[in-house]
Amino acid sequence: MGKYSPLENYLKQCQGKTLTLTYKEIEQILGDKLPMSAYKHQAWWANGGHYYAESWLGAGWKVDEV
Repeated sequence: MGKYSPLENYLKQCQGKTLTLTYKEIEQILGDKLPMSAYKHQAWWANGGHYYAESWLGAGWKVDEV
């Protein structure tokens, strides 16, 4: 189980077409802090290209806005 697995598990349980989470809420779900790059670089939230993006893509979600 990876650092971002709790986020994937959480998102798999969410229903609806949209969902808004704050950085703080995501950190509470993870039980850990997001890396500083998640705060500084919008590209961190890209839908692919990084292993952690699988936490939301694997749950059937895509990041639309940061």
